[in-house]
Amino acid sequence: MFVDRCFWHGCPRHFVWPRDSGEKIQGNINRDRKNDGLLTEEGWTVLRIWKHELKDDLQQVVERMRLSTEQSPTAGMRKKHQIKWGRV
Repeated sequence: MFVDRCFWHGCPRHFVWPRDSGEKIQGNINRDRKNDGLLTEEGWTVLRIWKHELKDDLQQVVERMRLSTEQSPTAGMRKKHQIKWGRV
């Protein structure tokens, strides 16, 4: 799971391209996509959360985490180790 800050990773809800730093931000976005692809190829489930989502609706973030683990190829390990999801 990655928690991305809106400005540095180009949040579609809050991001406005700056006059400068645009190259750095585009590099972050490109790197994020590349890393997501590499991790997925290796069998990882990648979940990206915007920082504002933690403030706006933490319970929804927890639900996304729960659903992603249930749909993950390694979901059986969760049952084996008795990981339980509770309310925040």
